[in-house]
Amino acid sequence: MIKRTFIDKVRSDGYNTIAISFLASLFSFYYSYYLGLCGLLFTAFCIWFFRDPDRVVPNRSDIVISPADGIVVDIERNVSSPEFKDGSWTRIGIFLRLSDVHVNRFPISGKIMHMKYEKGGFGFAWGKKTHMKNERLAIFIKGFIDCIVVQIAGFVARRIVTDVSTKDDAKMGSTYGMIKFGSRVDTYFPGDMIIHIKRKQTVVAGETIIASKPKITKESNEK
Repeated sequence: MIKRTFIDKVRSDGYNTIAISFLASLFSFYYSYYLGLCGLLFTAFCIWFFRDPDRVVPNRSDIVISPADGIVVDIERNVSSPEFKDGSWTRIGIFLRLSDVHVNRFPISGKIMHMKYEKGGFGFAWGKKTHMKNERLAIFIKGFIDCIVVQIAGFVARRIVTDVSTKDDAKMGSTYGMIKFGSRVDTYFPGDMIIHIKRKQTVVAGETIIASKPKITKESNEK
């Protein structure tokens, strides 16, 4: 296990926010010591929020790992994807709290076949129909299985950042974007996968195994 510091890295998406906050803090000291101090505290919060720590990715090719830090709010079987209608999927919904790392990671390795942006609302991220109504960006990955990962904006989070394009390679556990200031990420995979998590469980992006492919036994082959 890699020993992590409080801040291993700071994601570049936060550089402008951090710089503006810091300069505004210095300027605020001219008017009020306490106002400037509040500004510095907010700058420190921004540095902490945009942290991008290293993760130890499991060395397996038959698993789906969590694409986000957070808490599992939904586990649904035999559902369709609002973005890609074909197929019957299992959906795992993960809510990112303000205290969680907000960098998103690929749940499997493969090729990005499709990306679809849906302009929607900004309802509360833990809502039941959030995955169908809120603004979101879905990525369809072709790997050892078909997998869809969806970044969903919430009431506070109103900016989805994605670093990849169609036909790019996806590497399990590598970062591909973030959602600024709270949100949720949904993952869709085939219904025959074995689920390794439960509702209300805390998961870690790039490390927690959320599903795996069933092992084919000799008895299964004989059947």
